[in-house]
Amino acid sequence: MQFIAQDAQNLTINETFDALITFETIEHIPHPEIFLKSVFPHLKQKGKIFCSVPNEHCCPFNLSGNSFHMRHYTSEQFQKLITDAGFSIAVSYTHLRAHE
Repeated sequence: MQFIAQDAQNLTINETFDALITFETIEHIPHPEIFLKSVFPHLKQKGKIFCSVPNEHCCPFNLSGNSFHMRHYTSEQFQKLITDAGFSIAVSYTHLRAHE
């Protein structure tokens, strides 16, 4: 396993990878579409991306609640973000709002 630390929106690597794992990070990036489009070419043909973001329906975005988040996503918004970057979705899971 190899870990690389770089500006994900301006990668300077010439390698391809089997997997990209990004849990609870995309909501911190000002332009996540740039990030996703920049990493897509670095995945091997059968490569996979594993990612998660806060669910807007479960945890509505509130800047005063977490000043480090740029936004939260509905399932539909996140799936569009992923597919617009060139990825296809094999499996999608969603947190459900707890009953009050």
